[in-house]
Formats: sequence, structure tokens, C-alpha cells
Amino acid sequence: MQSDTDAITWKQEVERVAPQLKITLRQDAKDWRLHLEQMISMHKNLDEKVEDVSPYLDTVGSSDE
Repeated sequence: MQSDTDAITWKQEVERVAPQLKITLRQDAKDWRLHLEQMISMHKNLDEKVEDVSPYLDTVGSSDE
């Protein structure tokens, strides 16, 4: 095969369009897993805090009655 395209012109065109051809992929497959792990951790933390604070809230709630 023989090409009649000028090598310098071809190289300049490739350099001109190359930034438009780059593809950036987000890691969507891992994003939901990370989000799920964070939510599980936050839920566990919240449960622990509720156990610590619940007696105080009960006393405050019963003192208003």
C-alpha cells in the first residue's frame, strides 16, 4: 500500500484532533460499592450514637410530661 498523504500534514492533523479523541471513564462500577460501604459505616455509627444518647433523650422527654 502506498499513501499519497503528506506525513507532516498527517502528523499536524493528528496533533490537532488528539485532545478531542481522549476518553475519560469514570469508575461507575465501583462508585456504588464505595457509596454502599460508606452508608453501612454511617448507619453503624448512627446506631451506636443513638444507643448512647437514647437514655438522655428519654429523661428529657419524660421531664416535660
